[in-house]
Amino acid sequence: MENSDTQEVAQTKGAVGSFSIKDLTESISKAIAGLKAGGISEPVEDEVGIHIIRVDQRSAASSEVQFDESAVRMAILNEKAADAQKKYLSKLRGDAYIKINDTYRPLVAPILFADERTAEKPKGK
Repeated sequence: MENSDTQEVAQTKGAVGSFSIKDLTESISKAIAGLKAGGISEPVEDEVGIHIIRVDQRSAASSEVQFDESAVRMAILNEKAADAQKKYLSKLRGDAYIKINDTYRPLVAPILFADERTAEKPKGK
């Protein structure tokens, strides 16, 4: 408590409460991985500072399965989004009508109709 830069340490005596392992940073979770209740870690440095952690209590892991519907929805969305976007943009291009001014047609036509020319070429030539 005497060497802490945090002002609340005098009031809380360094107690930070209970945490789930998944909520801790990787460096802290590694430091306390083998500690039993009452154990003290080696100094751990992270972006906040240097910590010495005492494990006051451990609870057994739950065997209850937790289903995170939003995580499942995001995984499905990420999996299907690229194909859906390609189909949507292809449909937009197919439905779009652009009238090219005759002045610009020679400049723009090779770019706009490049896909059609490559599709018309017979294979092997």
